[in-house]
Amino acid sequence: MRKKILVDGKETNYEISDMGEVFNLKTNRQLKGTYARNEYHSVQLTIEGKPKSFMTHRLVANAFVPNPNNYLFVDHINRDKHDNRAENLRWVSHEENMKNRTTHIEKRVSDLTSEQIKEEEWTDLPIDSNYAASKNGYILNKKTNYIIKGSDRNGYKRITLKGKVYSIHRIIWELFNGSIPEGQVIDHIDGNRSNNALSNLRMVSQSENMNNAQKNGHKGQKVIYQYDSTGKFIKKYLSIQEAADAMGVTHAAVRSASQRKGTCKGYYWIKEEDLDNISEIIKK
Repeated sequence: MRKKILVDGKETNYEISDMGEVFNLKTNRQLKGTYARNEYHSVQLTIEGKPKSFMTHRLVANAFVPNPNNYLFVDHINRDKHDNRAENLRWVSHEENMKNRTTHIEKRVSDLTSEQIKEEEWTDLPIDSNYAASKNGYILNKKTNYIIKGSDRNGYKRITLKGKVYSIHRIIWELFNGSIPEGQVIDHIDGNRSNNALSNLRMVSQSENMNNAQKNGHKGQKVIYQYDSTGKFIKKYLSIQEAADAMGVTHAAVRSASQRKGTCKGYYWIKEEDLDNISEIIKK
């Protein structure tokens, strides 16, 4: 089902479907949209001649989800920010929205039942034998029998083992396929960075990974250059996250180093706009 998108009570040249699809009526095409850093999908519409961004889940809720209490917040019932179907959305108060978020943050076990956990085929992690992983992308704490969901960094799921941060998608790939060669990265085929099933992962070049990220609407990719303390160029990364994964640190650590013109893991991280000032940066 599709309905006209209304902005300030006025009809626009766009329609929204109850499945979260946005269509331009002038071109009769579906808008691809983009995923912001918070992983919510958004689209840019031209309203009265000016471009304006809208969160897709709010467009769906405004069109299809009743709001008798005039609540301000739209909640994803299953906590999947990519699932913008009308049946997965509801209007809630701020307290209810926070409660649903907290419940899912604190819940250490995924939607898998204890029986499903038993049915999974688990392989111990070489990093820490107290943990195991399955080809479906799950990480299991063998002592507690809990599924470890991990923290979220730009949509990527990460866990800390023995004081070091690891990306789950890299753990899954290396566990079942071996080490990742220099210059290669692990790409999420469907563009969903939280879907770490082995069948959704593939090894690609950095440029292929970047192209897939753009195709699937991820923005915020920023090229970063790695230099040693003598000013020698080491490597170019197509995103800060890619550099962080390679170094085994957080996105924030590399970003902070590039912003303060300092080091992370003993290297300088230079943004494209700062390349002309490398000598001055490293002198510091």
